[in-house]
Amino acid sequence: MPRRYATYLPEFYPYHIMSSMGAYIQLIGFLLTAAYLVHSLFKGPKAPRNPWGSATLEWVCQTPPPHDNFKTPPAVGDPYDMSMLVWDERTGGYVRDPNRQPQVEH
Repeated sequence: MPRRYATYLPEFYPYHIMSSMGAYIQLIGFLLTAAYLVHSLFKGPKAPRNPWGSATLEWVCQTPPPHDNFKTPPAVGDPYDMSMLVWDERTGGYVRDPNRQPQVEH
């Protein structure tokens, strides 16, 4: 369909209606997503440090991370070893248990 037509050919009218309805549906979806984003920025609880219970290093680091991430290199073990993580009711997330050490394979 060429641009800048004052009137459209009648055989294209249903396609213009469908295109306009699709544009309005996209607008509604965008506005809903934007509203959820703005709402989540200002309302609701903050996410804990490790909400999924991951054992990899990026979830061990402080938030916001310091310049070198760690003052001393942490003990690195199997990223799928979840035995050193415990649920912390106070923070609502998983934290490392200081009494447990990662199982390092040699």
